Amino acid sequence: MWHSIPVRDVMSMELITVPSSVTLREIAAIMAKSRVHSVVVARPVGPASDHRGAWRVISDLDLLDHRGNLDAPADPIARAAPLVVTGDESVDRCAALLAEHGASHVLVSGFDGDPVGIASSLDLLESMATRGRSV
Repeated sequence: MWHSIPVRDVMSMELITVPSSVTLREIAAIMAKSRVHSVVVARPVGPASDHRGAWRVISDLDLLDHRGNLDAPADPIARAAPLVVTGDESVDRCAALLAEHGASHVLVSGFDGDPVGIASSLDLLESMATRGRSV
């Protein structure tokens, strides 16, 4: 059934990572050229920092919310606490999380806490359409 499929089977492994100093205009150009709906923003961290707090996300919807200030840097706009799941979580749990938070994507983390993929609402919809029946 669809609800038992792990997120790792539907996530996109194409992660586009940008530095926190890049502008929203530059991110918009990257998203448009790469045809993606979100980018991962890496916050600079020191060797003693908790690296899990370093990963943030900017989506196309975030850019639309800040369309009047596209020359602003990504750092203050990037979601400080993106939704994160592991690849083992079910697509059903992922869909519930997206709906609960009104979000369009979740970051998928590996065993070390670093992102290994991203699952968008479109990824989940495609999974529903193609794998929605019992196999």
